[in-house]
Parts: sequence; structure tokens; C-alpha cells
Amino acid sequence: MGNIPNLFIQKISHKGKTLDLAFMREANFIETLDMSGPRLMLSFYDPYSVLKDDLGIKERDELNVSIEDSLQLDGIDKDFVFTILTIPTAADVVKFNCFQKDIGASKIPSKESIVFTQKPVDVLLRRIFPNLRADTGSFPVVEDYHVLPGQRPSAMIRQLAREKGALCFFQRGKIVFKTLAELFKQSARVKYQDDNIKAKNQVGFSNSNGSSGIIKDRLSRSYVGWDMEKGFVRSGVTQGDQGGDSNEVPMHFAPHSNPITLGNLQFAPVPSVDFVVIGNGNIMPGITMEIKWNETRQDAPIDEGMPPKIVVSTVAHYYSKNKYYCRVKGVVPQ
Repeated sequence: MGNIPNLFIQKISHKGKTLDLAFMREANFIETLDMSGPRLMLSFYDPYSVLKDDLGIKERDELNVSIEDSLQLDGIDKDFVFTILTIPTAADVVKFNCFQKDIGASKIPSKESIVFTQKPVDVLLRRIFPNLRADTGSFPVVEDYHVLPGQRPSAMIRQLAREKGALCFFQRGKIVFKTLAELFKQSARVKYQDDNIKAKNQVGFSNSNGSSGIIKDRLSRSYVGWDMEKGFVRSGVTQGDQGGDSNEVPMHFAPHSNPITLGNLQFAPVPSVDFVVIGNGNIMPGITMEIKWNETRQDAPIDEGMPPKIVVSTVAHYYSKNKYYCRVKGVVPQ
């Protein structure tokens, strides 16, 4: 089966056989700042069921996908392995809903107990993701962790990230475990401008999330745990300590006895902006973007209500009929 040049998806193969991209309707490659990605959704025009019947593609099979945007900004040139989760069919169109292989494997219920007694973060990550390089920040060893038979290792990783006040995500062949503040300190990988047709990188449709108040309200708690020797243990930091009245912060009991862990439970990324740009493979979760929000007002040329710098939390690389766009969501520290 032949292959034609594309702006984004270059090759898809299944058990050594190449799929004809001429029949591909659309592709959506979604990278995230948590354990919910990367995901890949593919749509193929397949009126004669060639993909399922002749090639024998079925659920839990693997697809090898080559992605490159050499005709655009040359920001990605990677081979990914995806595991097919579902294959829904509607009329003559068959869809493949896939998960990146290593992340998908962490969501399969464990057949045995996995115990980590006072182990650093990188040890846990190497055990759960043996085929990925770990890029971690510096975190104290405080709690013990375990995965029981029937539990998903990814759930333990989510718990680990929250109790460390960190983010854990897949980034182009490696697993990253860092705090949002650490990610935010990075120099901007890409720079964009809004409402400026002369700019090299332009922001298309955009909107502000406006949900920071809801998130802060949910996290504004004075977390309290119990220690057999010390009795009640309170987190060392409260939302009240960050500008409010700590006496007005409600108490919340948590199953932890270390003040470091209790303090980390209060932090989460705050959604900030959501916008669309022309396809750019350089955009990936965990990088920082610098955005200049231009205004037409002479007395206020910059929209100061929009964040000038964000950490990319989600990017959807959408391809259809030689058109490639990115929808980007950004977060900022609290």
C-alpha cells in the first residue's frame, strides 16, 4: 500500500504493514500535562472493511506512527507506538482510539503487589515505566507507596504527584515529574502574538478560562492529619497564608501525618487560556510559551488581564486533508 507526503502524520504501520494514508480522514494527537495522554484518534474511510478484515486490526493491537511537521515549523520528528483501545465504526468510517503504549500499560490492573518503602521518585518511575527515561525534580522521601493486585499503577502515580505537589506526564519519549513552579521558571520555548498579522507566530481564536476562583475555593483547606505520637498534625502552609485569613479556611482531614505532604495537597495548576494556532510541533506539554496579547487601544496596547507566560497543559495536534492546527491550553502557578 502506498504512502503520500502529509503535513503531520507521515506513516502508520500495523505488524509491518503500512496503512494507506490516502484513506485517512483526520488525526488528532493529544498531549497532556498528566496521565491522561498522549492519545491518538484516527479516522479512516474504509467502506470495504479492509482494515479490520484484511489487515486484521483489532483492539489491543499496536500501531507504529511516524509524526513529522517538516513542511511547517519542523518541531517534531518522532516515532510513537500506540495501543488501540477501541475501534468504533460509523457507516464507512472506522475510528481508532489509541493510547501511547507506555502510559497505556500503566493503566492495566496489576497482577502482583508492588511496594515502595521510602523510595525516591525516580525509583518509582523507573519501576512503572521501565522503557522511559525519567526527568525528575528534587523531592524529599516522605511517604511509602504501593500498588495492590487489581489496582492500576497509574492511579498510584497520580497520588504520588498530588502528594508531592508535582505534575507527572509523558513528554516525547520521557516521563517528567516536576512542580509547576519549576516548569514555569523555564525560558519560553516558543513566542506568539495575538492580534498582530505581522508576527511570525500568531494566536488565532482564544479565550480566558476564568475558573481559577472555583479551583482555589476547592483547594482552600487547612489539611490536618493524625500521628500516633504527635497527635494532630497541620499542614505548614494554608491558602490563608497566601493572602487570605487562615482562620476562615475550613479544616479538612487527610490520611497523612507529615506536614510536607499535607501542604502539597493544596496546590494545583490553574487553567488560564485556551487558543488555536497554525500547527507547530514545537508545542508540547510542560514547556513555557510567551504570548503578547495586543490590543487596538492606544492608551492600553497590551491586555494585562491575559497571562504573558504560560505552561502548556494540553495541546491537540489536529490534522485533516493537509491542514494542521494546534489547540493549546495553558496553566499558571497559583
